[in-house]
Amino acid sequence: LVPLVMGDQDFATCRRLADALAETLAGKRALIVASSDLSHFHSYDEAVDIDRRLLERVAAFDPEGLARDLAEGRCEACGGGPMITAMLAARKLGAGRAEVLRYANSGDTAGDRKRVVGYMAAAFFRTEDK
Repeated sequence: LVPLVMGDQDFATCRRLADALAETLAGKRALIVASSDLSHFHSYDEAVDIDRRLLERVAAFDPEGLARDLAEGRCEACGGGPMITAMLAARKLGAGRAEVLRYANSGDTAGDRKRVVGYMAAAFFRTEDK
């Protein structure tokens, strides 16, 4: 287990870290986990709308688009940089498919829908031919 914490989350930093991870993990069995909340303290419906943009980028395996959307405020994730880094590293290690496994927000789990926080689980897989 090697925990990494990112302060600077710009795309160039994400790419450099992803390159280092891919180089270090090449040929090894490894699980890369990125953790982040999504949108924070919006109403339930607004959060679902904001988070949908992020889920679409993740499902499309589009870290570049996700980086643009985060930078331009079209979606939110306090750990967007680690998410982008994980996607880039997974791609370099042979992943070719993404799947959003689950989405919910605190309005779904705690009940209060006035100010919610979004959550998502996703996985990146190698395609059959790799």
